[in-house]
Amino acid sequence: MGFLKFYQVGWVMVKSAYIHIPFCKQKCKYCSFVSFANINRIKDYIEALCKEIRYYYKGETLDTLYFGGGTPSLVETSLLKEILLKFNLSKNCEITLELNPDDATFDYLERLHEIGINRLSIGSQTFNDNTLKLIGRRHSAAQTIQAVKQAKQVGFKNISLDLIYGLPTEFDISK
Repeated sequence: MGFLKFYQVGWVMVKSAYIHIPFCKQKCKYCSFVSFANINRIKDYIEALCKEIRYYYKGETLDTLYFGGGTPSLVETSLLKEILLKFNLSKNCEITLELNPDDATFDYLERLHEIGINRLSIGSQTFNDNTLKLIGRRHSAAQTIQAVKQAKQVGFKNISLDLIYGLPTEFDISK
């Protein structure tokens, strides 16, 4: 399987799936994940992903679905919805989308919430604007704060922030 990972232990039924969205506007300097700074192929990728889901997925009820990347927040909500409709999701399924703060417009967040995304993992990395520039991030600390505020206004109750410990300029290891 190339696009989709199901998590299964022994003979236990699949309960979770991870979907990797390998597209970014630009590659961050620290990133070692498979990702490409070419967003023109997103629709083709989603089409291939949906074919792979139809082939491998056997209809198990999922408790967790996670969209990671890359930058899943570059994908239009209509395409995300197309993916969601391929799965049998439990009533309380946690559906997470990794989100870059600069993609977090109120309208986009509202549409994510409407299609059933119920958890956001916001890639803040740090609240130091100089360090953000140094590592090649597109957002500012203020944009992260705004993204969290808007997500709460839209109705998201489950929000996490991704932070990276030990980024350049954050501490002096010679002490």
